[in-house]
Amino acid sequence: MSTVAAVLTVVPILTVAFNIKQTVAGDCSQATERAPFHFMLFGSLAFVTAGIVGPAVSLHRFSEVTNFTWFVPAQTQWVIYGFFAMTMFGAIYYIVPRITGVEFCSRNC
Repeated sequence: MSTVAAVLTVVPILTVAFNIKQTVAGDCSQATERAPFHFMLFGSLAFVTAGIVGPAVSLHRFSEVTNFTWFVPAQTQWVIYGFFAMTMFGAIYYIVPRITGVEFCSRNC
């Protein structure tokens, strides 16, 4: 049952991936020029890749190969640093200048 449940988590992950694709495919010309967009996009893509690879660990044939490797800890680090940290950096990069009234340094500093 747990294997089936893990594999079924691919459906919401693919839904998130489709939502990200449709969002980026729209008119995002103003958003793509800003740095927080890049942080959020990278974090979203890290979430999708970790979410798709995650259920593979529950499959018997795949877990036989990766059972005593660094794969599962690496996946955990990918979720923590790839998804959480990058989205938090994007949020900080977006929120802090609005609170303080001072913009971050641009590329020409």
